[in-house]
Amino acid sequence: MGGGGALAKGFQTSLLTKCIGQKLAAATSMGRLNLTFFLTTMVCLVTEVTSNTATANVMLPILAAVSLEVLMHPLALLLPATVACSFAFMLPVATPPNLIVFGTGRFNMEDFLKAGIILNILASVLGSLVIYFMAGAVFGVDDAFPKWACQDKTCRWVTYPGSINGVQVASQACALTKAKGLCRLVDGSILNYTSLSAR
Repeated sequence: MGGGGALAKGFQTSLLTKCIGQKLAAATSMGRLNLTFFLTTMVCLVTEVTSNTATANVMLPILAAVSLEVLMHPLALLLPATVACSFAFMLPVATPPNLIVFGTGRFNMEDFLKAGIILNILASVLGSLVIYFMAGAVFGVDDAFPKWACQDKTCRWVTYPGSINGVQVASQACALTKAKGLCRLVDGSILNYTSLSAR
């Protein structure tokens, strides 16, 4: 656990998290269902070779950076990844319970792979569908980028009317740019937030 935390902190301190997040931002244009399946499958594979805690520590800050980069509801990215961190069925290294079972000597690697691949496929497909529908119904991830996710160092909540996902809003998130006093709306417009009502 400590190693995963240290790795995640290193990613954040070196700004590698933000850099990877910016590179992955293009993947968010594939539609939420496809994105959910992509994230679930990707994290499911990653968590097979690292512990689920380390996977979460590394992946979640990256996905949070992606959500801010494209001003997409963070839970649309974080929920699939968080749940998929527990889809560790194929290898003993993936999670301590697998290692305990493997340590008994009654099962070999082939046994894990045979059972695990089926479970991983089922978990990725069924998990993606459940997460997709639950995230929309329970957490409203199809809504605009929420105010609670707009942090002072990276985002401003501005009183600026517009349309987001076909819904008219009176205020919205505006991601800060490198230029001082400027921020970017979800539609790509650049604003001088100092002249608006900003948080």
